[in-house]
Amino acid sequence: MACLLPFLTGFMDSYSPLAFLRKKKNSQGGLRSTEWFSCRTIAFSSAPFVVTLFVLTCVEPEVLFTISTVGNATDYMAKFVVKPKKELKSPFLVKRHLFLKRRPDPTILDELYRLTTDMNHPETSIWASSNGPFPIRLSHAAIKKSVEQGKVMDRTCLNMAVRNMAREDAENFMNTKCLGWRHYVDSNWMQSTKVTNNLRTAYSREATLYDPSGSHLVLIPVIDAGQWTLYAFNMCEKKLSILDSRRDASEGGDEDPARRHEETRRAVCAALDKTMDLDFSLLSWDCELPKVPRQQNSCDSGFFVFNFMRLWDGHRLIRWFSTETMELRKNFLAYILSSSNEHHPEMPANVSELIKRLPG
Repeated sequence: MACLLPFLTGFMDSYSPLAFLRKKKNSQGGLRSTEWFSCRTIAFSSAPFVVTLFVLTCVEPEVLFTISTVGNATDYMAKFVVKPKKELKSPFLVKRHLFLKRRPDPTILDELYRLTTDMNHPETSIWASSNGPFPIRLSHAAIKKSVEQGKVMDRTCLNMAVRNMAREDAENFMNTKCLGWRHYVDSNWMQSTKVTNNLRTAYSREATLYDPSGSHLVLIPVIDAGQWTLYAFNMCEKKLSILDSRRDASEGGDEDPARRHEETRRAVCAALDKTMDLDFSLLSWDCELPKVPRQQNSCDSGFFVFNFMRLWDGHRLIRWFSTETMELRKNFLAYILSSSNEHHPEMPANVSELIKRLPG
């Protein structure tokens, strides 16, 4: 085993996107556990140009990960055993206070929004970032384009928010029965449908310290025809809730929501079937379109989905939120900028000072 350590270290360094293998080196250059993972069992077999590892995660593993490298080709598989863990508890019941935080000072939100939208910086000016499990970089220009009035939420901006939500859960619920109750999937997940292993990697990558096959609630933001919706799978009750902020036909909308989601629902369920290697179709589950706050225009759907992901408890929103377009954008901007734990020297000092005054 010792003779393989240098190879394993180099291999993991070259394959950082694995959500469950967030590694760091010790002073001798070997691997050590971090807050992100711990290896309980490593078995290996070797043959010319082939090494296979079986790695079990530290938190009651039920997902077997296989990493294989043949020559320069690397592959990754995760076999899912969909079995919601009964011992998991909803954080909305156990730690409800975390979702009812003090609201930011409106004057700070106003000034932060004004400075952000008035400035012009090059694409290389990074204002928010996250390094793992895969790098996300948000420039000032990308953030500004998303939050300006009349603009649609950028995919990368929403994925950054999803990353931050997953990280917050890992920090808030560490060593509790709430960790892993809900699982966040970023909006790029379905782009990997042609390769099953890539699909499973993308599905799992925002999971930290827990096994996503045991989660009770799976939250997937979906964009279709320029409009965002949230697909929320209740894995215990075998039910799909589609949270759509657009008006339905009874409210003056132009289309029945069930018909509007017919094709997209089929595609999402098929991708999830493939991801989990199910012997049944999620399309057979009950599907509901619950009453949720409605957007006032055709541009705000992404900001609604951001709030839906934070507040949906599997049955209802724990509270409603302001649907005024500028309030939505100001609050999202404050969240994105204040959640980044990286240092960004390109950010102006007056913006940094405002961010420090936001509630933690």
